[in-house]
Amino acid sequence: MALQSSVVDEEYLPEFGTVVIRDARGVEPTSATPDFPETLSEHFSHAPVCGSFVRTGAGWLHAATSDIRQRVSVEVHDEAPEPIWDREYTEVAEAPFLTRSGVVHVDCKTGRDDGPIAHLGSIRSHRVRIGRADTADGRCWLVQFWPAELALPRRILRTEPIFPTYLAATDPNRYLPLAAALVAIAVWSHGRTQTFEDIAERCQIDYEVLDAGLEYASSGVDPLLVVERVAEGQLRLIPRPSASTRAQHERRRRFRARRADAALRRAAQSPAVAAAESAARHPSNAAAADVARLAHEAIDEEAAD
Repeated sequence: MALQSSVVDEEYLPEFGTVVIRDARGVEPTSATPDFPETLSEHFSHAPVCGSFVRTGAGWLHAATSDIRQRVSVEVHDEAPEPIWDREYTEVAEAPFLTRSGVVHVDCKTGRDDGPIAHLGSIRSHRVRIGRADTADGRCWLVQFWPAELALPRRILRTEPIFPTYLAATDPNRYLPLAAALVAIAVWSHGRTQTFEDIAERCQIDYEVLDAGLEYASSGVDPLLVVERVAEGQLRLIPRPSASTRAQHERRRRFRARRADAALRRAAQSPAVAAAESAARHPSNAAAADVARLAHEAIDEEAAD
């Protein structure tokens, strides 16, 4: 195993308490880039983007932090690097990552153009390991990428509590970070059946807490998940789109309906009228426009006779 490259932002200033790494802007996708599922887009779900620690998708990574300046290191390896949980890192997780360009940069929530750039080397799937350490010199992050087949996210080391300490034990919103972590698993599982035990292990929580988190995530006015109980101890997690995503779906549906309706109206016209109007709407040159004009004149003469 070998370190291919590394970049560091020594004075990273997070926005909205989030470390952000995205596909680098200005790098055009190659023709071989696949179409990734919409569920992996950055704003598909209205769950907190960081989950209880980190969430990833197609071309983006968000990790929960504070708003103070901190150090962010990004490494690119040719295979899985040595474990880091025996070092100073107290919070560690791994997750899948997809890139359209093979190039990522240290970004922020509202976007920046001067972040350090790391070349992953390919647009294939990657595994990313995220470690967080609070040292005498401040908060430090280590983000390690390497080529790997897609596998579900996993929390490897947890020292902070699963529930926010600023929320009372009776506040149901204390389950929101856990619910977001479940969404992080759901978007990568693509509806496959999972065991209750495996999900609890991935989140590093006990069964009782997981059961309450599933109930929270799948209930309410606008639930984050659909939880399908397949069999005893087996279930499927289906992420629900956010309100903005649903509105986008509705706009697309209406647009497609309008196009289909227009096509039907054109098909009901005479062939000459349809051809003339089509040529007038899309004239490739002056000759095409003349053809459309002459066609309409011929139609008018036929109507006069």
